[in-house]
Amino acid sequence: MDSHQAPVVVHTEEADCPFCSSSGRHEWFNRPLASDGGCAIAVPSLGAFMPGYLLVVPIEHVTATCKIPVGVKTKFATFTYNLASRLRSLYGMPVTMFEHGACTASDKARSACVSHAHLHLIPGNYNLMSEAPGEVIKHDSFQKFLEDEQDGPYLMLQDPGGPLISFKDRPSSQFFRRVLANRLGMPECWDYALFPFFDNVKRTYQDFDSEVSLGSCRVRS
Repeated sequence: MDSHQAPVVVHTEEADCPFCSSSGRHEWFNRPLASDGGCAIAVPSLGAFMPGYLLVVPIEHVTATCKIPVGVKTKFATFTYNLASRLRSLYGMPVTMFEHGACTASDKARSACVSHAHLHLIPGNYNLMSEAPGEVIKHDSFQKFLEDEQDGPYLMLQDPGGPLISFKDRPSSQFFRRVLANRLGMPECWDYALFPFFDNVKRTYQDFDSEVSLGSCRVRS
């Protein structure tokens, strides 16, 4: 995994996509923290409720992570596992993972607010499992989840130490972010566009930069 070196390059002509459009790529907050062989990048999440909140974004324009090309699913899963490990090391806490999977373009209400797939990694445990309905699909691992393509919009989550599950989408924009905002005592701050929390985004860059610098010092010593 190479840090700080990969430009945001996506193989798509989706001009309206914030992850694909050339204008969006050059924003300071879209500088990748890490990348993996043209498969995916990691960037701090706008709307970061705390430092270390990352988005894992596939290079290809797909509407959900389970739609990633078969040939790179293993690399994407490994990249995600490695990022979660780095977050645990940096922040000294477990990591929660979730996704609002769009799957298909639709005018109907859904949780995904951006059609380009992006996986959320956030330090801490927020008991998102309590929001799951009675009927869920359990997956043996994130790798197995990626291999099981879904046709309709979905929600996917994994609490620290818990099973990875997916279930039918909820027609509420940024569903899990609404839950997190409530858990954190700031229920009005769920919308990343209205509350970008730029200070936490900047802190995430600083923390990863410090990690790289310390690693370099250890190598030289």
